[in-house]
Amino acid sequence: MRRCPGGANASNRSCTCVFLVTEPPRNSAGTPLRPWNLNVEIINSNGSILNFPFTVTGVDLLGAGCGLAQYEGANNIWGPSVSPSECHDLNGSTAPIQEGDVFELAPIPPGGLPFSGAGDPLVLIGVGAFAGQVGARIG
Repeated sequence: MRRCPGGANASNRSCTCVFLVTEPPRNSAGTPLRPWNLNVEIINSNGSILNFPFTVTGVDLLGAGCGLAQYEGANNIWGPSVSPSECHDLNGSTAPIQEGDVFELAPIPPGGLPFSGAGDPLVLIGVGAFAGQVGARIG
């Protein structure tokens, strides 16, 4: 889903892409998935990683609408959510991901490279005790 501040006629450059979590996984020990268990990539149609700055923010929509954590694509790290403000802990990335949470993908700076047109997928890759990956088409 696209969220554009200027409405349906807004430039793609002002939009963010929102991905709903429908069934968060647990590992074989029953431990819930947390943001720090994920790496994030944007892949083009040739399978190459696109290297441009972006953020992915986990948002608790069913709770207070606050941030779970924010991933910085340029540095490949999770940290505290900046906007919306952090809701679970101050260091970010340790709160469990739950059904109904969303990931919001945004370019840096806002209005930067658009994510639509080519249909490049956002890919979440499990790390540590979580193996595998899932992708969602952007746009």
